Amino acid sequence: MADRVAIITGSGTGIGRASALALMNDGWSVTLCGRRKEMLEETAGMKTGGRALVVQTDVTDPAQVDNLFAQVKSQLWGVGVTLLWSGTVSFICYKIVDLVIGLRASEEHETEGLDTVEHGERGYSL
Repeated sequence: MADRVAIITGSGTGIGRASALALMNDGWSVTLCGRRKEMLEETAGMKTGGRALVVQTDVTDPAQVDNLFAQVKSQLWGVGVTLLWSGTVSFICYKIVDLVIGLRASEEHETEGLDTVEHGERGYSL
C-alpha cells in the first residue's frame, strides 16, 4: 500500500534492516536512515516490494535529523501533488470524452437493447 509510510533509523544492519525489509516487502514506503549510506543502499537493494528512500543521517546531530524530515516531507508533498493532478486530469479527460462521444448508450438503446436498435437483431421470435 502506497499510503503506509515508515521511517526506520539504523536500517543498514540488524533489527533495523530486518524491520525495513519486512515493511517494504509488505508494500510500505520506507525511509531508510543511518550513518553508513552504502549499508542503507544495500538494504534498499534487498527489497522485493514497496519503496525505499535512502537518507544518510546521524540521529545525534539535530541538523541531520531536520534534513531527514525535510526530505521525507518533500517526498510526501511530491506524491500528494502527483495524486491530486492525476485525479484532476483524469476527471477532465473523462468529461471531455463524455461530452464529445458520450460514454453511455442513449435512452432508446438502453430501453430496446443495443442489438435491436443498432443491428435490427432479435434473440427470440416472440
